[in-house]
Amino acid sequence: MPRHCYALFVVLSATSLTACSGGHDDTDVPHMLRFAATVGSESFACGKTFTNVGTGRSSYEPMDFRMYIHDIRFVHGGHVHPLELDQDGKWQVDDIALLDFEDKTGMCANGTTETRTVITGMAPKDEWASIRFKVGVPFDRNHGDAAVAPSPLNLSELWWRWNLGYKFARIDGKTPKGTSPFFMHLGSTGCVPEGSNTVTSCSNPNVPEIEIPIDPDTGTIKIDLAQLFAEVDLDNDPDPMPPGCMSDPNDRACIGIFKAFGLDLSTGKAMNGQTLFGKM
Repeated sequence: MPRHCYALFVVLSATSLTACSGGHDDTDVPHMLRFAATVGSESFACGKTFTNVGTGRSSYEPMDFRMYIHDIRFVHGGHVHPLELDQDGKWQVDDIALLDFEDKTGMCANGTTETRTVITGMAPKDEWASIRFKVGVPFDRNHGDAAVAPSPLNLSELWWRWNLGYKFARIDGKTPKGTSPFFMHLGSTGCVPEGSNTVTSCSNPNVPEIEIPIDPDTGTIKIDLAQLFAEVDLDNDPDPMPPGCMSDPNDRACIGIFKAFGLDLSTGKAMNGQTLFGKM
C-alpha cells in the first residue's frame, strides 16, 4: 500500500473508532458527587423542628440521618462506568461510602460532629447523563464485625449484629405527640446463618437501586425526608413495638417508607418509582 494511502487508512480508522465510541475518553479524572438533605423546601439540620411532616402534619425534630451508598455508576447512553472511590480511610472504603447529615447538635446526641455530604472518586470524563447507585452495604461486607471493620464500617450505631448486618440508613426523629421516637432503620432481614459465623442469605435484601438523571459534576442529589414520610403518620405508629420502621416486612409503619425508597416491603426487592432521591 502506498504510504499516503496507509496514512489515510489510519486516520479514517481512528475516526471510525472515535465515532463508534461516541467520543468517549477512557482517561480517569476526579469527580465529586454532591448530596443535600432536605425536609421539603427546607434544608435538613439537627436542632431544628420541621412542621407539617407526614400524613399527620406532624412537627418533627431529627435525631440521626446517616446512610451507606455503594456501587456508584455513571451512565451515558449505553455506556456505564463505575466510579472508583477514593480510599480516604474514613468516609469511603472499597466501593462503599457513608453520607452523614447529622452533626451531634440538638437531639442528634448519638452522632458525630463531622458531616459528610459528598462522595469522591475517579471515572472517565464524559457527558454523563445520569448516576446509578445502591443504598446499603454489599452482601459480602454486610455480615462482618463492626468492631474490627475499617472506617466507615466501624460505627456501632449503624450496625445491628453480624447475622443481621448493617443499618443501611438510619433516619431517626421525634414528634411532640409521639409516645416514643420514630426510628427508621433500613437493612436486610430474614438473614440465615450457617453454623456460628457465616450468613449465607437474606430473604429480604432491602437494597434500593437508584438512578438520577443528573450531571455528576455539576448537579446535586437531594434526599427529601418529606417524601420519605409522605405516607406515614409519625404521631400514630400502627405497630409501635418496635417504634417506627425497622425493616420488618410485617410492620405497617414501613409501607410508605419502603415505597419512597423504591422497595417492595414483602420481598425486599428493588422496584421502580422511588421518591426519596431527586435533583436539587
